[in-house]
Amino acid sequence: MKKRRYRLLTAAVLAAAVLIAGAVIFGPLRGWFRGGNASRADVSQVSGDVSVLRNGMAYVLKKGVSLRAGDVLAAGPGSECQARFAFGADAALGEGGRMELTALSQEAAEIAVAEGAALFESEDASQAVLKMTADGCTVEAEAGSVLSVEAYNGTVTVSVFRGTPILRYAGKVYDLLPGDRVVMIRDVDAGTDSLSFHRALAADLRGFLIRHLMDRGGLIFDNSQLQAVLDRRREETEQTAVIQEGEGMTCTLEIRCDTVLDHMDELLPETAALVPKDGVILPPTAVSFVDGDSVYDVLRRTCLSSDIEIEYSYAVALSGYYVKQIGDLAERACGPESGWMYKVNGWLPNFGSARYAVSDGDVIVWCYTCVGLGEDIGAEPWQDAPESEP
Repeated sequence: MKKRRYRLLTAAVLAAAVLIAGAVIFGPLRGWFRGGNASRADVSQVSGDVSVLRNGMAYVLKKGVSLRAGDVLAAGPGSECQARFAFGADAALGEGGRMELTALSQEAAEIAVAEGAALFESEDASQAVLKMTADGCTVEAEAGSVLSVEAYNGTVTVSVFRGTPILRYAGKVYDLLPGDRVVMIRDVDAGTDSLSFHRALAADLRGFLIRHLMDRGGLIFDNSQLQAVLDRRREETEQTAVIQEGEGMTCTLEIRCDTVLDHMDELLPETAALVPKDGVILPPTAVSFVDGDSVYDVLRRTCLSSDIEIEYSYAVALSGYYVKQIGDLAERACGPESGWMYKVNGWLPNFGSARYAVSDGDVIVWCYTCVGLGEDIGAEPWQDAPESEP
């Protein structure tokens, strides 16, 4: 009987220890130990797979979780989250995004966007200044502001939808207005910065931002404009290529990666095993298209209909889609300067494929470059378009 009581007592002590340890680990995350103080920031919405990194540990983010300075939020594919701050502001993080609460109090917050897109809104009655940082730039949002900060591949874009925030970049201060879209590119290796001002366009916005703007009535846009952009992108995704010969307008499309054959030792073994022996992913193929189609449109539809894997993302700086992978070869798979580029009639354009309108009879070749950002496929810096013959 004594042994049985001893076992029961031991089990109870162990159970209590587990509960206490769980409370110590997860309690602060759930806001159990706030005392009489209100939380400085709470998670108000979570969709999909979102994590919070705290003190070197990762937790699944749930609605209602209390946030604190130093927390890093990371959203997986197809996921997003939103946080509500005590001083009257909201921050929403889109899929694939990552942001850190570098400073947080009852009166202010500073958020660093490391990757992806984030939308910020400060209430009219808010008395605090919300600061957003991303790769060398800082935006200070006043009461009533709505803006987005996007950080992708060394490019930071700030778009203002309401309010007059202040932008600090490279030692200079800029007063922004609703409708401003500022693109900042920092080349760390070259030690150079570039900044350009544009008008915010609905077609340049990511779906995550469009949906949030529609929830707010569109702000500087009409909801019908924003919906039209979403509908067009959905239609593009659902299209399939019709590969025909001699009917209507046609162009020739070829996809090759023969430059990789001289750099096989730089590839991962599993990737090298999938490279075609002749370096040809798609031989010259006649592809039909309609007026207004871009080089990107032709490539994407052909890959989808030919069972060729393709990965792309919307790049604000390029005002269109950016091709990251074709077949089994992704960018940087064969060194830091490797990736996909395209030629039209032998010319390597210096702008994105989504902006190049295809003409009847064009010959398009997608090439994989390994060195020199295209030097191994004939690239020259900032080539001009070839002059048309009289």
